[in-house]
Amino acid sequence: MACIVEVVNLTSEYLNHKTQLNSSPLLGTAYGFSLPKSMPLTTAVERAQIIVVGQIADYAADPEPPKNVQPTFNDPTALLSNAIVQPAGKYNILVSQTLKGQIEPTLRLKLPSLVSIYYDTDQLHARKGDTVLLMLDKSPQGNWVPVDNTLPLIRLANGDQTLTVDRTSGDIHSQVINLMLASLTDLVARGANTYLLRDIVSSTAVQAMKKYANDPDLRVRDHVLCFLAINQDVSTIPLIAQLEVEVKRTGHGSARSVGTLDNFKTPQAIPYLNSLLFESAYFSRLNASDALRNIADRTSIPFLMLALRDPDPQHVIAYNAYWTLHRLIPNLGKVKSLPYFQVQPEVESQPIYDWWRSELEGKHQKQSQIARGLPEIGKSTSSDVSTITLLFEPSTTTRREAMSLLLKTATRDTIPYLILSLQDPDPEVSYSAYVILSRFIPNLRSIKDNATFTNSRKVATQPVYDWWEDELKAGHN
Repeated sequence: MACIVEVVNLTSEYLNHKTQLNSSPLLGTAYGFSLPKSMPLTTAVERAQIIVVGQIADYAADPEPPKNVQPTFNDPTALLSNAIVQPAGKYNILVSQTLKGQIEPTLRLKLPSLVSIYYDTDQLHARKGDTVLLMLDKSPQGNWVPVDNTLPLIRLANGDQTLTVDRTSGDIHSQVINLMLASLTDLVARGANTYLLRDIVSSTAVQAMKKYANDPDLRVRDHVLCFLAINQDVSTIPLIAQLEVEVKRTGHGSARSVGTLDNFKTPQAIPYLNSLLFESAYFSRLNASDALRNIADRTSIPFLMLALRDPDPQHVIAYNAYWTLHRLIPNLGKVKSLPYFQVQPEVESQPIYDWWRSELEGKHQKQSQIARGLPEIGKSTSSDVSTITLLFEPSTTTRREAMSLLLKTATRDTIPYLILSLQDPDPEVSYSAYVILSRFIPNLRSIKDNATFTNSRKVATQPVYDWWEDELKAGHN
């Protein structure tokens, strides 16, 4: 059986009410308009009347391809037409598998020529011999068209790999997902398929997708991290922050996965989200503070205390910390609104600092002592408690004086608090914390001065966090 696929010029029939608009950080900057957002894959599979797999037997372009139109910001249609890569013409597709519905002996359908910019700007890449997936529906005019305008020919794996589906096992959704997962080994097909899989909830697909969590293509990586975040894979959390930094550094790709951080609800995510509060990437810190606000776990209190000093000039991250701390700590009074907090963040935070000082000094009932919840190495002592409380003071001078004293008196019990202080906004305080930690942590490289440490803080502190993670795992076994 064969499909005759006609690629036609962009008309209102195809740019219709089904197409949703979605802002794209990448194309929004380059082209100044919003791209259509694809219908969720599960919805497309459900609504499609016909789903088939086939191979492109041949392709014939129209003898007179459409002329380019000068793009304007006021006319997205003209702009999209100018972006056409695949010219109008006809495909002849030989159907090899029918997953849903019944097709006619010769099925004719139409595709809009703007398909070349979909799948997060991944090109269509459909050529003679390619294997493709089609999900089709009837248009109001009675033509067979993609179930969603943004889901044209979906390129699957080519080469020696044979894509087959056992129709007797699993539902249609699983069959389509498995076809796409099997296509990820094909470099050309990977971008479109990871994009379409990015919002699927499927525990069985996690391992297959996770292989591409560090893909060199930043778009693919972003799609995969979105998927893993939605599926609650907590190891994804630091990778999302790294992606945001890399996208900002290179100016390529996108980091929409940052917006999925607040999907994490499991207790296993809390340590990762706590550490994300000290990342250099702003949106990762912001979304981590949102996620912790939703979870509101008492073990986050020491980290939220430091987040009150976040350098965000709008104080939004500090406010999230303030709001969460009010939820976790009794008798702090009424939570003020963000605009009110932004006027005087230090004044609004002072009752929290006062409570924290009392907590560290052991003045609260034992069962409420969050300080005891901090992971500790060795037996608990109180010799440095009065000094440790000063590390959380708003005053930079006070924190410096406390660190100067700890340079002389610190014991292993202070390690958790010193690790927190590595992220102190004052370079002198953070460097002093590193110097003290180097006495207790084996093979931590020596850094001669504050300036050198500040310029390489992220690289320098990573071995500390790696060591600390190993210590915590050893302590939990």
